[in-house]
Amino acid sequence: MDLYKSLIERRSIRKYKDKEISNDLLDKIMIAAKHAPTAMNKQNLKFYAVKKSDWIKRLEEAIKVDMDNNEYSLRDAKAFILVASPKDSLLADADTACAMMNMFYAAMSEGIGSCWINQLRHVSDKAHVRPLLDEIDFPGDYQCLGMVALGYPDEVPEHKERIEERFIIE
Repeated sequence: MDLYKSLIERRSIRKYKDKEISNDLLDKIMIAAKHAPTAMNKQNLKFYAVKKSDWIKRLEEAIKVDMDNNEYSLRDAKAFILVASPKDSLLADADTACAMMNMFYAAMSEGIGSCWINQLRHVSDKAHVRPLLDEIDFPGDYQCLGMVALGYPDEVPEHKERIEERFIIE
């Protein structure tokens, strides 16, 4: 897919088909993430792809409890990639965002839908979530500032017009 076209046409997908994503494809998406820019070229992010539906369901339930939100849903995505950044990294938000954007576009180029899941950043060290992260060897001195939900799109939202706020100063 043409890069510029994908930048304009990418959408957050929140409804997925019941179709598994291959490990090779998940690895390809994580390789794209590893090639994202990082502050001072530290390259200190780690990526954890999870397809285990029982673990994902337990994570969803743990987030519900720790956020006190019974309506919370991971939207039945077929896989998630958790982005781990050292807790002492001053520019972890920027590094995470760059890596996630690379994953969004890598996924799109393979026909996979994606969505930014933000809530884990607030509950990673809470009582119900932390044990689940320990199960996948997510380091305690790292934080999860975002995770990417992935799946084959079942529904693609319509394009919303963008606000015109572009300026060229000469």
